[in-house]
Amino acid sequence: MPGAGGHPHTARMIDQIRDESLTLPKPQVLILGASTRAAAMSALRAGFDPICIDQFADADLRQISSVTEIDSLSPGPKTQLASAVKQVRHLPVIPVGGTENQPDLLRDLASQQTGYWGASPAAVASVRDPFQLAEGLEELKQRVLAVQPCVDPPPRDGQWVVKPIASAGGRHIAVWDEAASIPQFAHFFQQRVTGKVYSGLFLAETMPGDVRFVGLTRQLVGCTELDASPFAWCGNIGPVFLPVETEFLVRRWGNILKWKFGLTGLFGIDFMVDEAGAPWLLEVNPRVTGSVEILELACANSLLADHVACYSPEAAAQAWEFAAPPYMPGGDRLGRAILYAPRRLTSQIPLPDPIDWESAPRIADIPTPGSVIAAGQPVCSVYAWGENEDEVTSRLFALAAEVQGLLR
Repeated sequence: MPGAGGHPHTARMIDQIRDESLTLPKPQVLILGASTRAAAMSALRAGFDPICIDQFADADLRQISSVTEIDSLSPGPKTQLASAVKQVRHLPVIPVGGTENQPDLLRDLASQQTGYWGASPAAVASVRDPFQLAEGLEELKQRVLAVQPCVDPPPRDGQWVVKPIASAGGRHIAVWDEAASIPQFAHFFQQRVTGKVYSGLFLAETMPGDVRFVGLTRQLVGCTELDASPFAWCGNIGPVFLPVETEFLVRRWGNILKWKFGLTGLFGIDFMVDEAGAPWLLEVNPRVTGSVEILELACANSLLADHVACYSPEAAAQAWEFAAPPYMPGGDRLGRAILYAPRRLTSQIPLPDPIDWESAPRIADIPTPGSVIAAGQPVCSVYAWGENEDEVTSRLFALAAEVQGLLR
């Protein structure tokens, strides 16, 4: 994997204009999404001053950034979101988690913000449409999981899963069998496979050429040790490595998503490797993903700076002057786990002093003490280093058990 300098082409662009940015102030960037803490820390490490709009406004985020809390990412003229965005129209924006399910919001940001540092709304819409995605892949002779619309449900034989069209974090996914109920939200059916779930991360520059394959992480999904529901995303461990033929196919998917669908910047895919070793694409996340900070810290990269350079080399060069020095990894693998609330809880997790944003924090996404957390909602994140996946997983679960003692 590339070192701290990032992609060679990006580094050359930054070097060309770096001297011109020496007298400019630290650049601000708007980060908007359901949860922005991880991206805000990446922005700080890259030399930016993050301004955040999100749905949680956790206590540790408030310590490192100016943040506005909103109740929803759904756009509308009289919403909290509309009011918050109106105040920061002068800032370039990086859309993060949850925004991929809000096409109207993305179109507004792309047309109204001073800068829009993300994949185009049209490209996002195309890869988030499961039928358009499957059709595009099949045209290029890629093997895909079968999908069916809600008006044509498959047999309730356990060979399918029912998924929301606007899926996020594995919520509301269920096996389609006799026990499943018909969802009241927009949904579709996808052929079911079983195996281990992984995330692939890519960086696509706006100019012609192949994508940069950043790396792979192993997903934690539905972990009972974290009080998660069966399909809930519980975090990532990385970097991990798969057989050459599997990685070759994953890299090809990344190129297809740029060439055919027009994705740019950082984007990710979720895929499953079945018992026979065959990879199957599950969905595309056309934005900065949860695996970015894992691969940033574990591989001493500045991925958010490389993402910004895809859209504004000048801003990346300006931020470079304020960037933190590369962080020395604390082991071969880094993991993040999301702890969920098994019932209605009150958080008493103490806030670290100071907040560690230059390296992997022990605990992050910390609710304000006394906050009430509804059953099934995420409580916080925990991090652990290790020499292999099993060691990292064990340490994550042990730390999660400690945190559970701080909840009542």
